[in-house]
Amino acid sequence: MSLILKIQFSLIILVLLACQSNNTPSYEEGIAQCWKEMVSIEDLENFIPLTPDCITGHLLPVINETSIGGTPINQEYFKGKITIMNFWFSACAPCMAEIPGFNEIKMKYGTERVNYLAIGRDAKEDIIKVLQYTPWQFDQIADADKLIKDTFKLRWGYPTTFIINEQLEIIHAFSGGSTGEDAFQRIQDQITPILDSQLKQ
Repeated sequence: MSLILKIQFSLIILVLLACQSNNTPSYEEGIAQCWKEMVSIEDLENFIPLTPDCITGHLLPVINETSIGGTPINQEYFKGKITIMNFWFSACAPCMAEIPGFNEIKMKYGTERVNYLAIGRDAKEDIIKVLQYTPWQFDQIADADKLIKDTFKLRWGYPTTFIINEQLEIIHAFSGGSTGEDAFQRIQDQITPILDSQLKQ
């Protein structure tokens, strides 16, 4: 095969690869799957999926927010990093109990390859007050009820945590927590094996 033919063949292969679409199903498809696995309390508004496992393997939905500290939280924020994303509010005792465990994880893994994002229901000024007496080393999105309900359609309760890979795929999701001394270890046991596995790749 001549050099020109080799170059042309290589270009065709590159074009074909570039044209391939991402086969990872969307977040909306994941939510639809969740509805198939739900139990009903009274009506459709109160249907609750049993666990958030049903959205693992699906793409993160598109979001465009700004953290309390002014960091843009958009698709670029997530690309090329693993992200721990936690949904919380300050009156949720298990949410608060997990914070020291999350801080320990950030201290261990640093920020070069991992993002740390908390999405809170509380108003910005209330989250700032909470962080004064309970430091939490995550980027914080405040006033996030609309984001939580309309974009994430979160119905698994609080706290809920997603782990998202570098390709913006949700690779692990879990909800619920503890108010006891085991909350610190529990959150690390849930997250560190996933991070260790991902960071080896």
